[in-house]
Amino acid sequence: MSPDAWSVLAAAQGGQSELTGLAGLITDIIAALGPIGVGVLVALETLFPPIPSELILPLSGYLASRGRMSLAAVVVGATLGSLVGALALYWAGAALGQKRLRRLAERTPLVEVEDLERAEGWFDRHGGLAVLIGRVVPVVRSLVSVPAGVDRCRRGWNGCRCGGSSSTRSSAAASTTWC
Repeated sequence: MSPDAWSVLAAAQGGQSELTGLAGLITDIIAALGPIGVGVLVALETLFPPIPSELILPLSGYLASRGRMSLAAVVVGATLGSLVGALALYWAGAALGQKRLRRLAERTPLVEVEDLERAEGWFDRHGGLAVLIGRVVPVVRSLVSVPAGVDRCRRGWNGCRCGGSSSTRSSAAASTTWC
């Protein structure tokens, strides 16, 4: 474990953070809000990939192992947060369409058009299965809901219609696995 990770865990164990920046903010939110904070942070991480779930989830698990939170509550909070973020991206894709989303991605700081293209490629190759698999692949997991929304998830597991509810079930299952 890196020295920074040890600092985060030590601060979390003490209940107060001496950390600064994003790590300090994440630690403070989880300490203040518990599993609800985990859910909010994971929803934000889904919408804004530069927020690292790799910091949120291990810290939450560590706090649960120390009795500061219930592990079940952490998993439920993280899964719901991930699902809320995925649904927001799905409906953005459905409402805006591919061309407008691409223009928006070009103007959005910290969002790479290549990442959106990678997620679109996954979805083009694998249809609805891309939602299930893509939700556990870094970078792709945050963006795979966008092409699913653009397509309204018409391409299911083998090219058949999967519909929004199937996309939601796939996202929930994969999000729980990731958490």
